[in-house]
Amino acid sequence: MALNTLSRKVLLALLLSGLLSPAWSGESTDDLWEVSAHGSLFLYAAHGETVHGHQFGFLKNAGHCDQDMLYITWSTSESKVSELQGVEATINFNLDGERFQLELPLLRTFEFHPGVLSRLIFSNFPASDGFIELLKRGQSIEVAINSPSELRQLMDVQMDSFNLEGLADARSEAMRTCISGRVSG
Repeated sequence: MALNTLSRKVLLALLLSGLLSPAWSGESTDDLWEVSAHGSLFLYAAHGETVHGHQFGFLKNAGHCDQDMLYITWSTSESKVSELQGVEATINFNLDGERFQLELPLLRTFEFHPGVLSRLIFSNFPASDGFIELLKRGQSIEVAINSPSELRQLMDVQMDSFNLEGLADARSEAMRTCISGRVSG
């Protein structure tokens, strides 16, 4: 998958920002979605219903606040997942019965708790306004890692659900945060 200039900037910002660390500074727009700032990146995301550490959401990049990049984090106890960093993963989605797939690069893996838990970051899919509107009308989205099989087999939990209630408010807060450069509160 060829990365456009904005995708490269987001990847570089991810690699250089605190978003790859356990540190978090932000606020909750309700009990389900959180908005946080990480340098020039602004994340709005919900936690998984099965694994709280899984996240489904979007990134905004300062200077490109009108663009939302899909952002998914996952976890596994398998440290050898780091060998798959950079692969294109097929992710299955089920949005209130509507099923679809997206190809997302496994941008980064890191040991969240060395020897115990590794964290994976999938991103670099620019979400259209239509895609966001579809999600805002939904109740819940199921996300499942489908392929490559080497990746799927390393996942302790292969599917998780994310409540979409609060997405609209979180997106609005993320836009305000991106424009102002800081989380309100």
